[in-house]
Amino acid sequence: STFSFVDTTVALDHNYTYVVTTLSYSYHSYYSNEATAYVPEVTPVELVSFTANVYGNKVMLNWTTATETNNRGFEVERCMSSRPPLSSRPQGEILNAEDWEKIGFVSGAGTTTEPRSYSFTDDLFSEGWPASEGIKDPSVEESFGMIHKTQSQGLSSRPPVSSRPQGEILLYRLKQIDFDGSYQYSNTVSVSFGVPSGFSLEQNFPNPFNPTTQISFTLPVDAGVKITVFNALGQELSKIVDNTFTAGSHTINFNGSNLSSGLYFYTLEAKGVDGTSCLMSKKMMLMK
Repeated sequence: STFSFVDTTVALDHNYTYVVTTLSYSYHSYYSNEATAYVPEVTPVELVSFTANVYGNKVMLNWTTATETNNRGFEVERCMSSRPPLSSRPQGEILNAEDWEKIGFVSGAGTTTEPRSYSFTDDLFSEGWPASEGIKDPSVEESFGMIHKTQSQGLSSRPPVSSRPQGEILLYRLKQIDFDGSYQYSNTVSVSFGVPSGFSLEQNFPNPFNPTTQISFTLPVDAGVKITVFNALGQELSKIVDNTFTAGSHTINFNGSNLSSGLYFYTLEAKGVDGTSCLMSKKMMLMK
């Protein structure tokens, strides 16, 4: 016959030795050989990477775990700081707990020995923080299904990214929570917002898209900006932006519901108030 026994009274980081004996009419006899077991310290979640990157008015957080034990998930917390932090200081060394705000939750994998990857997007535009608030014409433009919005009532009263002091920093950390309610903090990562050093045109996101996508660009100085969409034959379909923008990062929403599936090009043409200029183009794919 085969028997089993589970010892639930052990402590972590300890060695235990077990023997089995038979019991017959209140007498012990026939002791078995000894079996030794070590109970290691358990790391609920082994976080192997945690990064933050800026894409227009969005901050993309990515992290990876090697193993997970009893992991309910991750609370994502954010804080604003005007002083440069070390990107990997331990928990609690940068700011007080009340300075952090919870901005989201990502469910964990419970218990697994397989690596897992997670991501979270902090959409600053949705909170009234868009750099596009810096647009000099406060009107709302509509062209070819694209709407460029200024700040709406009821959104965050914080100043837009493009008008905040140069070098202002957003800090992020993860609060990993077990199913029993216990938790631990990750190290802190940071991104900074300031006046860009040059012109740039980002890849639209998502890409491929159906039917909406976002196009982000940066300006080192105030500039007149034109963004134009072309088909694969080079024929101009629409000038979706033709306006003056302040220096900083900007994001526009593009709606291709009136277009058929296929490859398209979008071009940024900018001329700064200091005489600098740029002409950039990227591809995007509409899949319906």
